[in-house]
Amino acid sequence: MSHLIIIIDSMLTLPLIATLGIYWAVQINKFLKESSFSSHTKAMQRRMNNLMIIQTACPVLLLHAPAFGQYILVLLGSTSNTAVTYFSQTLWTVFPVFSALVIMAFFREYRDLFLRKVCKKKKSPRVLVMSLVTRSNI
Repeated sequence: MSHLIIIIDSMLTLPLIATLGIYWAVQINKFLKESSFSSHTKAMQRRMNNLMIIQTACPVLLLHAPAFGQYILVLLGSTSNTAVTYFSQTLWTVFPVFSALVIMAFFREYRDLFLRKVCKKKKSPRVLVMSLVTRSNI
């Protein structure tokens, strides 16, 4: 019984997340068209809206869709080959990487910090040359 509840929950989560993501994206775009914000503020809001859409699509495509497909195969009584299993596992595994890449692509501050940390240039050793000049008064 608990397996059936998990399957039903997963099958309801995917369409719900996708529907709500699309609905709120449309509502935000409609609000931005009608608002009296400055053009700079609207541009920033549109950028954040695009980030929200991608952040919603990332787990839907990389986590929920493969799980949904696996559940459909189980409910239909079909057996999946190893390629389907490996593909699903690969999508589940790369989700954190894609999520971080989306954040770094949209926020310059994160991108700059990451590049500073990863691409540190090795400092060349400084050599201080000192010479001692003596004068003899002989």
